[in-house]
Parts: sequence; C-alpha cells; structure tokens
Amino acid sequence: MTALSRLADHLMQSEWRSPDISVQHKPDGSPVTSVDLVLNDTVGSFLDATWPGIWIVSEEDPATFEVPDPDHVAIVDPLDGTENFISGLPIWGISVAVWWNGRHHSSVLAFPELGLCAITGGHEHRFRSRIVGHPSSSSMSSLADRASGPENRILGSAAFNLFCVATGRFASFSNRTGAHAWDILGGLNLARERGCTVLVDDREYSGEFLDPRGRYCFEVRR
Repeated sequence: MTALSRLADHLMQSEWRSPDISVQHKPDGSPVTSVDLVLNDTVGSFLDATWPGIWIVSEEDPATFEVPDPDHVAIVDPLDGTENFISGLPIWGISVAVWWNGRHHSSVLAFPELGLCAITGGHEHRFRSRIVGHPSSSSMSSLADRASGPENRILGSAAFNLFCVATGRFASFSNRTGAHAWDILGGLNLARERGCTVLVDDREYSGEFLDPRGRYCFEVRR
C-alpha cells in the first residue's frame, strides 16, 4: 500500500460531519469550517511524518504560499466544496498532491460522504459520459449558449468535477475564469495519469507544480 493510499483509507473511513460544526469567513468572504481546519491538521501531520522536510502548501495557511523548494512540496485543499458541506450536500472532498525530487509523486482525491476515491496508481471503473461539467462561477448566459449541446452540470466542487472527468463520469470540465493551484493540482494529475487531455493556460500540462500565488485557466477532457 502506498503512502497516500493509507491516508485515503483514513480519510474515507472517518466521520467528518458532526452537529457542532462552526463556520467563519475569510477576508475574501469565502467560508471556512472547523472541519476544514481539522482535516488540514490531519493531512499535514500525515505528510510531515511520511516525507520529513516536505513543504506543505495549504489553502488554509497563506504563509505557506511562497514555496522555498518546489522540488519537495505537497499542496492540500483540506475541504473542497465548503459551501456544499455547510449546506448538507455530500459533494465535497479532500485533494492532496505531492512532488518529490522535482517530479510529481502521487495525488489523491477523497470524497468521504460519497464513498468515492481516486489515487495515483488506482484502477477505478471508467464510465463513458457525454456530460460537460462547469464551475460554480459560470454565468447563466454562458450556460444558455450551450443549451442545444450536451447536458451540463454544476456540482460546486472543482475536485469532484476533475474526479468525474478522470473516471469518465464527465466528458470534460473547464474553468476559463481561473482557479487556485490547490483546487486543481490533485485532479489535473489524476486526470493526466488516466489518459485525459489536460491544458493549463492553453498549454499542455506536464505534471509540474504550479505556483499557489497564481490562478490558472484550464481544460480537462476525456
């Protein structure tokens, strides 16, 4: 069993929702819950113990965004889809990606309430969907323009959208307004490993680490 497989097992087997979840708001107005912070500590402790000295970038800690050594780094979104989580919707997940010695080492996407997980080296069943996924930032007019094409979905979690393309549940997913590196790096690498076409800022993505201080337009298609 690989290191991230052990982490995935723990994340999938634990109960993260409880009746006393607290919610605060960041300076940009986005919500963060007590579960975001617990998951952040859980994943961070695991990564520290598994790869001593690794630099951990977390959405919940802006002090980590300036990376001193991109050859030995992990990037974590401890709870992607926080609005869904707060609203009682099960479409939320944990995204982790690790680079070691300058190369992408492994990634995991775990969705505990859905019972779904994808990990580097995994062999999930592949569907053949024609559905196109869209980010929550999509405008109604942009979706109306697509009304005569394939069916469309907005699910509220970049990690789950990317999981869906990687496993064939979606035909494609793109974001033309830009997403943070922690939102997408785990999913981009898993999709790439499973034979998807992955473009970042209109260039082929090759598995490199992306600076967490930037935002990135991307497209992933099966």
